[in-house]
Amino acid sequence: MARFTETAGCVIVSLAYPILGILGLVIHIWTIVIAYEISGLVGAAISFMLPVLAQIYWGIAAWQETGTIANPYCLAVIGYFVVLVLGGIGVALADRN
Repeated sequence: MARFTETAGCVIVSLAYPILGILGLVIHIWTIVIAYEISGLVGAAISFMLPVLAQIYWGIAAWQETGTIANPYCLAVIGYFVVLVLGGIGVALADRN
């Protein structure tokens, strides 16, 4: 059974890491574009330098603007967080002794 959980963890991690890399890059660029459109060059520069804080800030702003968390930007950020948690679970499973 231990071998199965270790293998399952490795499979989860091997799927999660590429998704995190690609989705992280897409969300980061998307955040910078949103910041530039709303706040100009200074907002885009700050968002570039502080990606996680910027994604939280612009996610809340998008949520307030649309009135729902079910907008494409918020769903992408939530999806990233879900994959991040799954990747962490995969690492924990793969690292079990």
